[in-house]
Amino acid sequence: MATAPDRPQPDRRAVPREAPVPLSRRWPARLRSGGVRLGVLLGTAVAVYLLFPLQGTPGPVLLERGVVAEEDVIAAIAFQVPKTEEELRREQEQAASGVPPVYDYHPGAADSVVAALRGFFVSVEQGLAAAGADPQAQQRAVREALSRSGVP
Repeated sequence: MATAPDRPQPDRRAVPREAPVPLSRRWPARLRSGGVRLGVLLGTAVAVYLLFPLQGTPGPVLLERGVVAEEDVIAAIAFQVPKTEEELRREQEQAASGVPPVYDYHPGAADSVVAALRGFFVSVEQGLAAAGADPQAQQRAVREALSRSGVP
């Protein structure tokens, strides 16, 4: 087989293999490599622990008698409270008496408010009738009716 003169000859020499390392010399290197990996793992774990500390777990809830809890207290398990109907009613009345009223109910207040509103609207209508078609006079009449009613 003839080769072209301009083509180089391929190098066909075999590369000699390195002699195998005996087992007695391999395990210290593997131990060092594994030790370095273990050291990196432990160092990373310590760094994460120090950089991101755990939030404090909630401890036992300390409740005092008569103090309102800041958040809902829910029992982990269902349980019964053995009380009589009388005891429950008395405790509910005690709890209700400790809450200040939001308003004081006056049964006659509705009638007086309705009468005051009727009087206000009558005075506005009278002022508008007296003012005629003049818009400025109508505004003055409404302002006067409001001031007479105590609205600033």
